[in-house]
Formats: sequence, structure tokens, C-alpha cells
Amino acid sequence: MSNHQSFVYALMRTDYLDRDDEGHQMFISVHGNLDAANEAAKEHVKKHSSGHNLNDANTNNYTAKDGTTRTVVMVREDDYHSFEVEVFKEPLLHGHVVPDSSATKRGADEVEKGEETEEKPQKAAKTRSKA
Repeated sequence: MSNHQSFVYALMRTDYLDRDDEGHQMFISVHGNLDAANEAAKEHVKKHSSGHNLNDANTNNYTAKDGTTRTVVMVREDDYHSFEVEVFKEPLLHGHVVPDSSATKRGADEVEKGEETEEKPQKAAKTRSKA
């Protein structure tokens, strides 16, 4: 068995409604490699910024030593102060990264529609005996 550590890259957005807000986090996506995650983060910032009439002066980009990115965007609207989009590198503890294929895509689509792709263990029914 290999000692190779696998990682996934999670994309999160935090919205700040005002300067003193602690933030409201939203999970955006997970990726099997850093380049895909950073590209998805860039596209998410672009898409989320499009409705707010923002320019490059509103955006600050940061890159960590491990290559993950963080982007802070100042919106400065009355009810929406700013947001940040960040890529987190996380170890994959049990399992492995599966490349995108029609089979894995189909499985993800079924889960999004609320369909189960794996059987869940059934809870044992509680029985009560009268003595």
C-alpha cells in the first residue's frame, strides 16, 4: 500500500453583510487538483461580482505558499460589505480522488436530485417486551 497522501481542494465563500459581521460561509465545490480549484475560485469571483458593478480596484488576490488562493472583494453596498473566496487544501483520509468521468458525474447528478447512489444501513427496529 502506498504512503502517498491524497488531497482535495475545497472552495468556500464567506459573505460579510457589514464591517462588523463575523461572516456567513458557503461551501461552493471540491476539486481533485489545485489548478482546477484555483480556476473555479477565479470563475466564482467573476460570476458573483458581475451583479455588483465592481472593477479590479475592488479585488485583492492572495496566494499561499502551498499554491492555494484567497480573493477578497469589497462590494461596499448598504446591505453587503464584502466577500472572500478561498481554496482550502484538505487531506483525503479514507478513499481516493476519482477522476471526472461519466460514471462519477452521473452519481453526483443523482445525489443532487436527491436519489441515493449507495444503500444506507437500516436502523434496527426497537422492540419492547412486556414482562
